[in-house]
Amino acid sequence: MKRIGFGVKGKILFMAILMAFATASIVFHRILHVSPIFMHFFYIPIIFACIWWRWKGIWVAVFLALNVLFCHLFYDCAFASVYDVAQPVMFILVALIIINLRTGLVKAEEETDQAFHEIGQIFRTTRNGLRVIDRDFNMIRFNDAFLKLSGLNEKEATGKKCFDAFSCPPDCHTPRCVLRRILEGEDIVECETEAKHSEGSRIFCTLTATPLRGTEGEIIGIVEDIKDITERRLWEERLRSSEERYRSFVKGIGGIAYQCDMDYSPIFFHGAIEQITGYTEDEFNAGAPRLVQIIHRDDIRRVYKNSRNVCKPPDFPCIPYEQEYRIVRKDGQIRWVREYIQNACDHSGNPRTIQGILYDITDQKETEDALQKSEEKFMHAQKMEAIGRLAGGIAHDFNNILTIIMGNTDLLLDKVKDHSLLCDIEEIHRAGERAASLVSRILTFSRKQMIQPKVLDFTALLAETGKLIRRIIGEDIRLTVRLDPDLFRVKADPGQMDQAIMNLVVNARDAMPNGGDLTIRVENVMLDRDQCKAIPDARPGRSVRLSVEDTGTGMDKALLDHIFEPFFTTKMQGEGTGLGLSTVYGIVKQHEGWINVYSKPGYGSTFEIYLPAISQMPATGQKKTPSLEAFQGSGERVLVVEDDEGVRRFTKKALEANGYAVFEASSALEAFSIYEREHGDFELVLSDVVLPDINGVQFADQILARDPDLPVILCSGYANVKSQWPLIHERHFRFIKKPYSAYELLRTIKEETDSKKVKTKQDV
Repeated sequence: MKRIGFGVKGKILFMAILMAFATASIVFHRILHVSPIFMHFFYIPIIFACIWWRWKGIWVAVFLALNVLFCHLFYDCAFASVYDVAQPVMFILVALIIINLRTGLVKAEEETDQAFHEIGQIFRTTRNGLRVIDRDFNMIRFNDAFLKLSGLNEKEATGKKCFDAFSCPPDCHTPRCVLRRILEGEDIVECETEAKHSEGSRIFCTLTATPLRGTEGEIIGIVEDIKDITERRLWEERLRSSEERYRSFVKGIGGIAYQCDMDYSPIFFHGAIEQITGYTEDEFNAGAPRLVQIIHRDDIRRVYKNSRNVCKPPDFPCIPYEQEYRIVRKDGQIRWVREYIQNACDHSGNPRTIQGILYDITDQKETEDALQKSEEKFMHAQKMEAIGRLAGGIAHDFNNILTIIMGNTDLLLDKVKDHSLLCDIEEIHRAGERAASLVSRILTFSRKQMIQPKVLDFTALLAETGKLIRRIIGEDIRLTVRLDPDLFRVKADPGQMDQAIMNLVVNARDAMPNGGDLTIRVENVMLDRDQCKAIPDARPGRSVRLSVEDTGTGMDKALLDHIFEPFFTTKMQGEGTGLGLSTVYGIVKQHEGWINVYSKPGYGSTFEIYLPAISQMPATGQKKTPSLEAFQGSGERVLVVEDDEGVRRFTKKALEANGYAVFEASSALEAFSIYEREHGDFELVLSDVVLPDINGVQFADQILARDPDLPVILCSGYANVKSQWPLIHERHFRFIKKPYSAYELLRTIKEETDSKKVKTKQDV
């Protein structure tokens, strides 16, 4: 109940009450002769009224107590009459004292009430929700902010349990309950929690609880300060969700997103850091290592320069920049990355941070390198093919010319007896042979040289050529030959393999002018698909590898790109033809093999020839060369089909001079006409492979359709696609390689005509 203060009316009323009781006391005492002690029972209602009025009652109770004491002291004594006079005076004095004291107390009480009013106003109007909870979880006080926060009205909230009115899971009814923690002795409890609105929606809030203590300091409840942070938490969740989407995006694209300050100290690194660099995200964000520390040392200067240029105002504005470089992973592996870098500028355009994205492009780089090598290889193959076609065409014409020169010198050598003329003719013949050897090398490079493959034993081949190799290389070069004990067999032309080895030996010798070591090694190898990727044109399976290794000057990449090109040489003019290695290349390719080269300036060179292995064993024995006397003819009729007039005249002259009857034609059509005119009366047909109208194989087929037993000999300087060289082997046609001598021509024709005679006798 509200306490009543002492106003003017209150003071007059209180004085009148006291005077009335004083007068009543005297009347009862003097007239009725009632003892003053019993008179004090009239004060009992006053006492109760004073106790009801609280502060006033305290002082009135004091007055009554003094009055009782005064009665005991002065009653029935000589001065008893003094009591009658003093009692009213005492009432008045005590009343005045009480009134004055109470005036000060009322003022203090009013100040206290004002303070309570202000505190209550603060409690009600504070922005945060406040509620007071007793020890039994009952809400005893709350403010308007709490009602708004919880969605309750004052009637619904009054008397409710705290967990029913505004629950804060998951701590309610657990040892982590705020009230329990305060009762257990914690001075303050702060936490972020999730509560439920009365309508069921979620509310995120921060809760600060402090103990509410009684007059003696005991804890009688708690005061909870509840701040609504729902909007902040929603923004945090949106930010977290955005960051997760960003991280997922960066991780999904397989890159690293980063931001650094201008000194490359990390601000953040996200993405596929461990997959690309081998370092964890925490290591990068801690600055161990920095990004610049894993850049390859050969690229660091370029990358740093480019990055600084991008970040340097005002010449380089805040625009993106792209660059590619290598990094060294934690495990030492080298990877290629592509970086998109940009600086983040302030409103004045000055760079503040560096930000970028890194992608691992190692696979792309490897693909590009493989594609570039493939393109280079294709271009090289096209170039080699073009050169080969040109060389083959020239060589074909040269073979026809050399056939005329060498054939006619053979005829002259048989006729001329003058010694001085014989020397000149022999010199011409030797020059023709040298020219024929040169043309043969050109044809070998162009892969149009006729080969006679046999099952080859490299052990026997190197045993025969070893002495010649030692004579070629000289005494200042140490030769080492190493052969596997059980070498696979290969099918190759022994002469061409011998030429390939000799060309490589000569090349090695020229690379070691001051002497050195030359090692020839032949070994079995088994290549798988992975190994074949590192060797151009290689195929998996069993192979024989012939290596020629020297300790000479070596070659750089620029030279390696051209060494197999014909007429390319590093020697002085007049010291080499430039056909040595190109001839080796042609021989290897013609045998369906492949060649690989390792070289480095100052460390020598290693040439490796790979030939596919076969299971067939080499044949033994040698054919005997027949004597020249057996090559003379006895009037056999021969049809010569040759489009080159010079070769045709020489062939006719050589055959007629040695007992053959010759009919010549410059085309297949003319040859058929002669054949029909002579009713097919021929013992042999000699035809060039390349004719103006049809090729020699087609011509031979048509002739054999008329006379299946007629021997056909084909001749050519090379066999290209047009001449269908595989069919020559398939049909088992006898073949003479241009340039041929009169001796080779007569021997081949004699062998074929004799073979026909033997067959005719057997049929008879």
